[in-house]
Amino acid sequence: HGAIIIGCVGGVLFCGSSALMKRVKIDDPLDAVAVHGFCGAWGVIATGLFDFNEGVLMRDMEGESERSAGKVIGTQLLGIVCIVGWTAATSGVTFGALRLAGILRISEAQELQGIDGSERAYSMSPPKKLESSPQSPSHLELPMTEEQEAGRIDWV
Repeated sequence: HGAIIIGCVGGVLFCGSSALMKRVKIDDPLDAVAVHGFCGAWGVIATGLFDFNEGVLMRDMEGESERSAGKVIGTQLLGIVCIVGWTAATSGVTFGALRLAGILRISEAQELQGIDGSERAYSMSPPKKLESSPQSPSHLELPMTEEQEAGRIDWV
């Protein structure tokens, strides 16, 4: 029964946290924060609740104080804090180094064209002709590949 509860709570948590990320305008097209952050934290907490031997909701609490249940949940919460701290530190170092090296982001021209077209000989959409304006100067226009010019690419 525990797995059903864990899955149902996880599903609701995913939907809510995904909506929250959109509401606060955090760009997360893969819902990584919802899946790995919020649902991952729920998985850590659920382990402390539903573990057959030590879980707060599954073990026989006869003769045990509420303190031991608090210790189990406290340990799980400390685990979440450690995971968040480790992730923040390693991500900060990695992305900081990439930023200093100037390779964290793609160019504005690649953003406008789409990474498929700039990194590969195909794109998921037809090429766009950029208008010349202060926001999108004509020098950002990327040339079409030979395959695109020859019409050998079927556009999705």
